[in-house]
Amino acid sequence: MQYQIKRTALGWIVEIVNNEDVIKKPTEPAVVQKDKIARVILTPQISVSSATLLRDGRKLKISPEISLNIPAGETYFVVLR
Repeated sequence: MQYQIKRTALGWIVEIVNNEDVIKKPTEPAVVQKDKIARVILTPQISVSSATLLRDGRKLKISPEISLNIPAGETYFVVLR
């Protein structure tokens, strides 16, 4: 797993990359085991009134943690406001 956080004028964007179970050999295309799913829990240290996925606009539940299930090889962008 990799992540990065960026502050914007509207809030924060958290990029989460699930690069686990991606097998890449130098002479072959990458093989992604899509059935492998990572459970990710974000625990914001700031006050958050909304959390949405940037690509599809889906609202995420905040309780106060934010739970995500990210398939192998996928990147999610979470917008926190």
